[in-house]
Amino acid sequence: MTINKNILPLRTIFLLCFASIAVLAALGAYRLIKNDPSIAMLVPESNAEWILIDEPVILKTRRDAQELTSFRVRFGVERTPEKAILTLRAMKLAAVFIDGTLIAEPHASKDDWKTPVKIDLARHLAPGEHELGVRVTNNYGPAVMLAYSEGLDIATGSSWEASKDEVDWTSAAEADEYRYADISRLFPRADLAFLSSLYLILPVFSVIFIFTLGREKGVKLCTKWAPSTSMIRWVIILAWIILIANNIGKIPFPGFDVAAHIEYIQYVAKNWRIPLATEGWQMFQSPLYYIVSALPYKILSGFLAEESAVRVLILIPLICGAAFSETAFRAVRYIRPDRTDLQMIGALIGGLLPMNLYMSHSISNETMAGIFSAAAITTAIGIVSKKDSVLPAKRLVLLGILLGLALLSKVTAILLVPVLALMLAWRFYSTGGLRQAVSSVAVVMGVAGLVSAWYYIRNWILMGRPFIGGWDSTREILWWQFPGYRTPGQFYRFGESLIHPVYSSISGFWDSIYSSIWTDGALSDIVEAPWNHELMTAGVWLAIIPTIAIIVGIVASLRREDADLRPGEIFSTMLVGIYFLALLYMYLKVPIFSTAKGSYTMGITPAYAVLCATGIGVLARGAVLKAFFYASVGTWAVVAYAAYFVI
Repeated sequence: MTINKNILPLRTIFLLCFASIAVLAALGAYRLIKNDPSIAMLVPESNAEWILIDEPVILKTRRDAQELTSFRVRFGVERTPEKAILTLRAMKLAAVFIDGTLIAEPHASKDDWKTPVKIDLARHLAPGEHELGVRVTNNYGPAVMLAYSEGLDIATGSSWEASKDEVDWTSAAEADEYRYADISRLFPRADLAFLSSLYLILPVFSVIFIFTLGREKGVKLCTKWAPSTSMIRWVIILAWIILIANNIGKIPFPGFDVAAHIEYIQYVAKNWRIPLATEGWQMFQSPLYYIVSALPYKILSGFLAEESAVRVLILIPLICGAAFSETAFRAVRYIRPDRTDLQMIGALIGGLLPMNLYMSHSISNETMAGIFSAAAITTAIGIVSKKDSVLPAKRLVLLGILLGLALLSKVTAILLVPVLALMLAWRFYSTGGLRQAVSSVAVVMGVAGLVSAWYYIRNWILMGRPFIGGWDSTREILWWQFPGYRTPGQFYRFGESLIHPVYSSISGFWDSIYSSIWTDGALSDIVEAPWNHELMTAGVWLAIIPTIAIIVGIVASLRREDADLRPGEIFSTMLVGIYFLALLYMYLKVPIFSTAKGSYTMGITPAYAVLCATGIGVLARGAVLKAFFYASVGTWAVVAYAAYFVI
């Protein structure tokens, strides 16, 4: 590829774009946190903590049920003060009492809850002991509050008491304090599970380590029997076929909101039309998966019981899941055609990433949307990595079709559009000038629009907006889940997923992402998920190596002086960046434990594979290190597969 010297280096373009997006996102988040009543971000203030009643963690979905909690604290006054200002924040309506007497109901509307209220308590305080009480109500989340008065030495914290009925009182809990779901302790600890799984881990690691080291040292037996990329790809495909044949009759319909997804399929099969977003719990989803599933369901339900007909439909996401390996392998091969070892790593990452394994057993649109996004990304990597100055138009048309199918499967694919447009514009401007850049981007986006725009235009006409999420108020389906708010600690805490990965999403954003990428951290939304839990939880320790490799790959892609010659790595980093920014936004916007699921990033599996392979290429310098990292990734892959092979 001949690079136009007048165009900015790709690395510089990425850093400028990412910095601009990050700054705008930070400013936007600040304004939302400060002013938007729908953003439940709770920040400590003046040594006061947000508090709520201390009760067991409830994971189930709650719909429009009013939460009421009373809080109280006792304090003494030596003499009547001239002024005693109480600053109060409550989510969302509050009533303030002194010694049981109502003195203020400061908020006229639940939309005012972010405005701090200042109440002068002085005229209500005679010398002696007093009780300050605050009754908080919230119909769309937990009842929480923060209050302080420097003059009276009052600040909310664990010294306060809380009650649901004002009869039984307990110490209040601080909102930013980590609380776990009792169910998470029913599963093996990851560290103990790792030790218990050494019977499998050590032999697999040793064989791969010795074999790789022998190959690097030129041992004849190891070089003669070295596996090829073709062999690895076929082994992964065969492994998926065996997995499908074994699991399909044993899984109890795992998946998030599986009943609602089945309802969508049945609706299409019965009515042969796409429902509106207001007609059901999951009917806001883009329709392609449900259309594809409706026809075989209609045929099968004619001579099979409903449960059997639905069970056969699991083949669709399972086949989609098996295809991730090929997209990841091809993505790495486009970037490193000279490194068959890194191509094998790409195939392993794509084929056996736990989030792809467990989500592929789900009746939902997630896996289909993921594979079309992954195919579009792989095709784009091939285009931007191509050395020829002119590409066949059919490659651009294919990319447009895949992007359109991804958009028609799930709206999340919209995140691909700006990154694809930027990469294509850079690629064709650098080799053919402005006209070629504009025409190439126009072809891809135009074809994608022809495939998918009709659905979003329909939404716009009938629902008033093209994109409608499950939390959208226009659906008039109000619901919330634990915790119902965000705190600063949820954005920087990490570590629970390395000990108790199941439902570690409660701890914070990073634990949620890690546990749902590298293991089924939410048990596919069913407690009886039939996975091999010991191997599943042990996998989070084995996943440390590929995680480090991905991070190193991101750093390496930004440090390369030859980034313009390896644009697929920058492209992959861009994709990870924009998807994680979107996840952070959603995590803030929808404050429930299941928001930040790694499975929402299934579509960028080829990017993970590229960055992991790049990172391994940087880290595996020398025969011993190469043997260690290859054995680590290989062992992780074997354990990941075994974890989701139902016995």
